[in-house]
Amino acid sequence: MEYLPPYAPEVNPVEYFWSHLSRTDMAQFIGEDLAAVRRQARKAACRVRHQTDLGKAFLKHSGLFK
Repeated sequence: MEYLPPYAPEVNPVEYFWSHLSRTDMAQFIGEDLAAVRRQARKAACRVRHQTDLGKAFLKHSGLFK
């Protein structure tokens, strides 16, 4: 067993995913309402899901997976 701090964003692959979205698809996006923001985020997530190398890079960068 290995001790991990209560919150370690550098080992959480989801943090890399959200960072990517905030720098690419969600950058400069101004939604009229929450539904518009949700739609944009879903479209962006779908694009990431279809780029398997990008998803693997998030996992590899976290250091938890090789």
